Amino acid sequence: MKSSLFTNTSLNRDKGIETLRGMAIIFMVAGHVIGSDYRSGLKVPDNSWFRYFYYSFEYLRMPLFTVISGFVYAMRPISTSGEQKKFINRKIVRLLIPFFIAVTLLCVFQAITPGTNAKLPFDKFWRAYVFPYAQFWFVQGIFIVFIVISFLEIAGAMKNLKGWLLIFLASILLFYTDLIKITLFSLDRVPFLLMFFLLGLGMKRFYSKLFNNKLIAVCSLLVFLMSIGYQQFLYFNEGAENHNVVSLLTILVGTTGAFLLVMMRFDSPALAWIGNYSYEIFLYHSFGTAGSRIFMKLLGISNLNVYFAICLIMGIALPILFRIICGASPLLTTILFGERRNKNREHIKVKQKEAAITTTPY
Repeated sequence: MKSSLFTNTSLNRDKGIETLRGMAIIFMVAGHVIGSDYRSGLKVPDNSWFRYFYYSFEYLRMPLFTVISGFVYAMRPISTSGEQKKFINRKIVRLLIPFFIAVTLLCVFQAITPGTNAKLPFDKFWRAYVFPYAQFWFVQGIFIVFIVISFLEIAGAMKNLKGWLLIFLASILLFYTDLIKITLFSLDRVPFLLMFFLLGLGMKRFYSKLFNNKLIAVCSLLVFLMSIGYQQFLYFNEGAENHNVVSLLTILVGTTGAFLLVMMRFDSPALAWIGNYSYEIFLYHSFGTAGSRIFMKLLGISNLNVYFAICLIMGIALPILFRIICGASPLLTTILFGERRNKNREHIKVKQKEAAITTTPY
């Protein structure tokens, strides 16, 4: 059955985590639709509600996405050196192969399609594979995170709460000091991803110790409210956000917000279903968002609310449809989505069993 960094389709999966995964991917696509500034996405003005919406979730979107990745990894961690090679090989298939395919398709799409916001000339395509490009910096960085985690696991550095906490605090310090400046393969983003991945791993591995402690819950809530309140204060008072402020808000809002969401998670079948396709959406949502935006522009539609709604829907629906159409081909599901062929066959068998259970008379 389908199993990955982003998805865990085990019949015993945590539906609350799947729901959060669905929320995270929707927020991520919404952020990309709006754009990080007036030059990207919908090119909305800084005083619009879209910019406020983008800013309000700025320190929670990718942190939550990464925390979930760590939480899901901790469901099936590695612990021995004998597992490491197989583990990394799986991540090459799962992450890097679809990464190269999706990046190539997006570069070509942007280069030949009029009206796209950003495009690389054909002789510069190579830069998209080795430097941060669009949303794919996450794939580059998280692959390195997995390598780092594999060595930490083999060393037994996070077998107990104390060991995990020390490494987690060290990752926070590494992120805050901003010591890594190398942009090659998104190395400079690795501390950010490692910090939140470790948080997710710890929340799963030491679940009872962290979530059954009322003091931790109360402190997390208070820190979240104060930090998000300060973030809002800066927005409405046009306060300057230097590197230290941004880093501190990222740490405080991201860690406490993700912690509280995982603690209070709920079960939504619709969001969980979307979450099950989060990797596909992550890889290919740009085709739905950019394509629908260009098409609406050709139709003369100018209402930003309509733009946002349609782009968000298409950014989620198109990758899901793409995955369903390609689902019958093990080769396509491997190269486009990183699914191993045996896992794809297992997924089909599970679906057949579910169908049999549904139709069996009692």
